[in-house]
Amino acid sequence: MLLKTVSQPFDDFYDDYYLLKVDVGTPAQSFRLSLDTASSFLWVLDINCVSKDCHGTSDYDKKSTYNFSDSSTFVKGAGTFVAQFDGQPISGYLGKESVSFGGLTLKNQDFGSAQVLPQLYVDLPIDGVIGFGLPAMAVNGTRTPLDGLLPMLDQQMFSVWMDRKVDTSRGGPGGLVTFGAMDTVNCFADVNWVPLTVKSYWGFDLDGFKVASYERKNKEKVISDTGSGWIGAPPAVISAIVKATGAKYAWNWEI
Repeated sequence: MLLKTVSQPFDDFYDDYYLLKVDVGTPAQSFRLSLDTASSFLWVLDINCVSKDCHGTSDYDKKSTYNFSDSSTFVKGAGTFVAQFDGQPISGYLGKESVSFGGLTLKNQDFGSAQVLPQLYVDLPIDGVIGFGLPAMAVNGTRTPLDGLLPMLDQQMFSVWMDRKVDTSRGGPGGLVTFGAMDTVNCFADVNWVPLTVKSYWGFDLDGFKVASYERKNKEKVISDTGSGWIGAPPAVISAIVKATGAKYAWNWEI
């Protein structure tokens, strides 16, 4: 098999959601999916989704949905699934499909077609999630996207660059994901490699950090979560950073 290194741009919404164009099925049905390193499952909205507004509320925010009857490569999976995303359940049926992005194709990739999902996901500018987490978080024993992707690459790695656009509200180029190599154009070429200490996530130990006059030297476990455009910390730490930087913080919105 010819190994590859490829890159694909993100669509950036609000500097918060960084989405990949992903094709599912034959002929291709196209979706904007959140690349999420905090989950290990691929799911898309189903055409028969029953949750309120899950098809969108207008032409502006109309969502793409998957129809298995329109695809010649759909294979029925092992029943239904219920998966937790951000602590809220998403449910539907399992299947296997041809999944393509960045010039790469995962054949017979396990996925979920979601028919019930919480309002949180209905309100987001996404059609689903492609989970680039580790096998420990696989749903119902399914093969994760990385299981199929990594053996195809020059190097079994991917790098993520999230650009900052500030005023991008309706989506536009805003970063790059590189499969099979380090993005040395947009990222530092000198990589500080650290061992994973949270094996279900991309988690590692943080020795400390400094923001303005605030410094914290406690060793703590953190995760790198590409499904979120934010840096999170305990309330006491956030409060100290806000004080040190003079930032404005809306505690009710936690931003």
